[in-house]
Amino acid sequence: MNCCPKCFNDDLASKLAAASGRAGFGVCDACGAQGVELYKVVPESELADRFEDLLDIYTPVANVANGIEHGPAGSLWKMFTSTWDVFSGIGEIGFYKLIKALFPGDNRISSMIENDVTIAPERGTRSLSEFAFFGSRTWDDFADEIKYHHRYSAHIENRSNLDNLLRALTRKIDSTSSPWYRARIWNDKTSNPSEIELYEPGRDKAAEGRMSPKGVCCLYIASSPKTAMAEIRAAVHDEVAVATMRPKIDLQVLDLSRIDRISPFSADVDSAALAANLDNLSRIKEELVRPMRSSDDAVEYVPTQFIADCAKRLGFDGIGYDSVMYTGNNEHGYNIASFCGAKEFFVFEGIERFRIAGIDYSVHRA
Repeated sequence: MNCCPKCFNDDLASKLAAASGRAGFGVCDACGAQGVELYKVVPESELADRFEDLLDIYTPVANVANGIEHGPAGSLWKMFTSTWDVFSGIGEIGFYKLIKALFPGDNRISSMIENDVTIAPERGTRSLSEFAFFGSRTWDDFADEIKYHHRYSAHIENRSNLDNLLRALTRKIDSTSSPWYRARIWNDKTSNPSEIELYEPGRDKAAEGRMSPKGVCCLYIASSPKTAMAEIRAAVHDEVAVATMRPKIDLQVLDLSRIDRISPFSADVDSAALAANLDNLSRIKEELVRPMRSSDDAVEYVPTQFIADCAKRLGFDGIGYDSVMYTGNNEHGYNIASFCGAKEFFVFEGIERFRIAGIDYSVHRA
């Protein structure tokens, strides 16, 4: 049997399929696409190993141990596709053909194909909630706790699962790649700013930020000058100084822009932990992209500041995340909250001054 790139919307899954061997061009046995490059479906391959990990969180309902709580049950196709968004062109028939080709003669897989299954990891001996970061609580419950009850001692049931999934979001910021930008409003100034005036604020001036609490130094930089200017909320007729800068060394950042798109095919990702926390990861992403108004209480930053603290503890050099202030000309702004200071870790390539001539407001009824 053969599959093809159109079968998957997960890049890692497609790469693993290609690694099993190419079979020319033709009609895909799994999704029916015509004139496509074909990949061999091979048992005992890396693709099979990863699919086995994903399938291991399911158990026939009749086999779930007494006392183990489980959620909805249904066909393997229904339960798999409601958990993992990895297929593009494959339908139910193609899914079963693919699974049977990957696991010929596997009695456990055959049993799951023939009977309704539910999510109950480790052959039905554990419930999915045992793998969740916050146990039976949700991200919203946890966020409420650290904002209003236990700021510094909030409990996480499965910190190792949180740490491992965050490590799967590592992104290298190459010192030789595109430059980064930092902006500062520069009104009523007769001279151009110096580099030091574009450094991160010292701890006596560091204000509350999405990724840093008051008093904690953090260097916020952006992927484009317009993104940098939007992030400081520059108004019409403001003059703005924008520094162009590059890191002196490669930086490892926690790329939170992908937090709701972690591939279950990554070799370092535990499928049960990922499945148990899909809703939590989605809510964290919503927290990250929620615009903050100047009138909002700074306590609303506490949950994302907690994630930043996790990144520091894990040894990341900073946090990367999508801009909530700038999207334009088919460009989505991207920010880095760098734990590495400007003086020690960045090279300044120049500073330019701009005047904000206009702002394009996109509005909708509140």
